[in-house]
Amino acid sequence: MELFRVLFKDFIFYYTNSEEDLDFRSIVNRNQQLQKARQLVLNHPAVWNDTLAEMILLQEFSELFYRGEYHKEAILIMLDSMALDPVTPEFGIYASQLKQKLSSLVTGNPPPDFSLLDLAGTTLSLSDFEGKYTYLFFGTTDHYGCMMEYPFLQSYIEKHAAYLNVVTVMTSEDRDKLDDFMRRNGYSWTVLHFEGQPGVLDDYMIRAYPTAYLIDRDGKLLLSPATIPSEGFEQQLFRIMRSRGEI
Repeated sequence: MELFRVLFKDFIFYYTNSEEDLDFRSIVNRNQQLQKARQLVLNHPAVWNDTLAEMILLQEFSELFYRGEYHKEAILIMLDSMALDPVTPEFGIYASQLKQKLSSLVTGNPPPDFSLLDLAGTTLSLSDFEGKYTYLFFGTTDHYGCMMEYPFLQSYIEKHAAYLNVVTVMTSEDRDKLDDFMRRNGYSWTVLHFEGQPGVLDDYMIRAYPTAYLIDRDGKLLLSPATIPSEGFEQQLFRIMRSRGEI
């Protein structure tokens, strides 16, 4: 399976931008035509049977879900069709599971829940943050891109704590080092360590750092994914609150 993932990673991106100029995006976004999507994949000389084509589609739909050129609702419809008309029963089960997993990250839905320890050893879940907006940020202590965002997070705590929670899920391997990192830098937002539930990274489809989500006061996804701080999250939050008559 690992060899398959490497060989066919970004298959759709490269194939549909090749000389054949196949309009896979239109098939998904406009019509949700599963059979045409399957046939386009099968037309490639490296794809020799229906089983391989289905594996490629399942892998690619999981990746394309977070690319702006594809409609999330359209991909969910395609997965639903794959579950109802599978090449094999096993693929039907997987398509159904993938649809359920991706649906949990669609705006308006409750995000995947978790129970993780903070640096004081207290177990916290998403329900503990309801009543305010929650900026859920996934990062590390040694990634340059993340390091550039952390001063912004601290400024949010200092300026917007009345209506915004800042919660980071950190993937540092050592909680003591994580605690030292927070103290040395004077950071005071809520830090949760992924150690107790490593599956949380998979649940939130974390493929790169940093990645963020915005959850509304009622515990439902509002931005999925959210803009990172250096790219204008604060202004985006103000626009949302203004549109809701909160400021």
